[in-house]
Order: sequence, then structure tokens, then C-alpha cells
Amino acid sequence: MLKSLYTEKDLQEIWERRLFQGEGLLTEDARPVRVEFQGTRSLEGGPDFRGARIAIGGVLRSGDVEIHLTPSGWDAHGHGRDSAYSGVILHVVLRRDAFVEPPRDPPLLVLEPHLAGAPAAAAPSGPPDLDALGEEWFEERRARIGRLRGRAGGDEALHRGILVALGYKNNQAAMAELARRRPFASLRGRPAGEIERSLREGAASLPRAMWRLRNQRPANHPWRRLAGMARFLAAAGEEGLARGLPGRATIAAMESWLDPDGTGQIGPTRAREIALNVFVPFLGPEAWRRVAESPPPALPGAAERAFGRAVTTVRRYFGALRAIKSHVPDPTG
Repeated sequence: MLKSLYTEKDLQEIWERRLFQGEGLLTEDARPVRVEFQGTRSLEGGPDFRGARIAIGGVLRSGDVEIHLTPSGWDAHGHGRDSAYSGVILHVVLRRDAFVEPPRDPPLLVLEPHLAGAPAAAAPSGPPDLDALGEEWFEERRARIGRLRGRAGGDEALHRGILVALGYKNNQAAMAELARRRPFASLRGRPAGEIERSLREGAASLPRAMWRLRNQRPANHPWRRLAGMARFLAAAGEEGLARGLPGRATIAAMESWLDPDGTGQIGPTRAREIALNVFVPFLGPEAWRRVAESPPPALPGAAERAFGRAVTTVRRYFGALRAIKSHVPDPTG
């Protein structure tokens, strides 16, 4: 058998950067595939990508994506017996196995026929420029929020962005689907108790497999975060989110806005991350210039090990996260 020119990490990179032809994708059982969002690469085990949104056979799904070189990787790695993979909505492989019948579930996409003519990934060399990568992160994030804002309006873009951020790494897909089922327009102007009940009912209506609650710290549990979201939305009232944000353009004001009654159910660390990941890109370049040189949040373990003392600003913080996700070479050597 010929050895593949690609490694599994190469295929993950191709999927993350969408270096394939997006038209004409079909599952092995001939259902058309449209990738709305390829997901966020997971750095801590489990499925390779979290929070993807993919239409399969005309039905839009939210969930995880797993990557292997061939379909047999699914059984070889024991994913069918591991509940951590129950939320996988698409299995992406480079090529078919010879004379091996692929698993029927989850749906299977063979990517190799769609690589010809796709843009090539430039191989990075040398230590990454964290400042440049941070600027790339901001522009990409701003564009993503801008597209959602153009389709659904500012209030819904912020509503979705905050809920997804409250999902942490394991429950982002579920929170994104909850935002679709419980849009801001259905909650505007209602008291906190009613909003919380509506959000909890919407969460309970999702397939159980979408929620990953095992080993969840009580402070990070989605229900606690939904309670905090309800109080935040109630405090926004009829003014809405998009109209109320510009007057709170400092990070401290944004953090305070997310915890209007001091309950701490969103928490200061998550409030700061929401301010940087959602509010600042929504507000645009002027807000970014004000915060880009400020002290960064604490780095996740992988980024801390790779970049450590080099991350001295918010701009470099997001540059480091982008570098880790893109597998840019470690600057320490």
C-alpha cells in the first residue's frame, strides 16, 4: 500500500482552513454536504473539532467533526464505544479503505476528491509573529460577527456570541443551537425568571447527546451560566444589546454589564473573555485599539507552555491561541 502524502494533522489543518472545494461535497450515502462553519479545533482530547454547523442532506446540524485518514480509524480508535464522540455529526476522512466497509454512523465525507484545485497552505517557518497573528484573529473574528450581524441583526449576533462563549469548549454547539431556538427577540423585555425558564426549556429540548456535563465544575455548569445570562438579558430590557453596548466600551464596563446584580453567575474571568471575544470585535477597530495593548488573560496550558513570557498583551494572547490552533512552530526552539 502506498503511504499517504498527508498526515492526520495535515488533514485537520486542511479542514480548519477550508482548503478544499466547497461545492459538490457528498457523504458516502450520497447526501449533499454544505459546511457553514467547520468548527473550532479541540486542544484537549475528544473530537477534533467542536461546534461545527453543517447541512447534511439539506438538514442543518450542529455538533462535532472527527478527522481520520481512512474510515477504519473510527473503530480502530474505539470512538463508537466512547460517549465523548456521541455528538459527532460528520466523520471526515482523506480516502476510503481498500475492501473495508465503512461504519454507517456518523455520516462519512471523503475529502480527497475535493482537494485538487483547492488553495495550498503555506508552510510557516521560524517563530510566529504573535502581534500579526493577533491582528489576523481580530479581523477574522470581526468579519464573522459582522456576517451574523448582517443576517440577523446586532442583538441576535451578540446574543448568540455570548451564549456560545458561555458554553466553554464542550457545550458551544449546544449553546449555539439554543440561541437559534431562543432568539433574543423572544426574550426581550421579559423578567429574569421568565427568561431563565425559557432558556432552560430550550436547553432541555435539545438532544441529550449535545450536552457534555461529565466532569463539569459546578461554577461552569451550563444551567448556572444560563441563570447569569437571564439576569443580563433582563437588565438589558427593551434597550437591547446592540444599542446598549457602545456606552460601555471599556473592558471594566463590559464586565460589569454582564453581571448587573452582582450574582457572579457568569463570573469575572468569563465576563472578560466575552468582552474580548464578542463585544470588542462587535464594536470594531477603535475598541480593539484601546484594548490590544492591555494585559492579557491567563493562557490555556498548551499556549502557556509554547509561548509563556512572550505573551504580554491582549493582541499577543489571541496571536498565541491562533498559533497553537494552526500548529505554528514553537518559538522556544
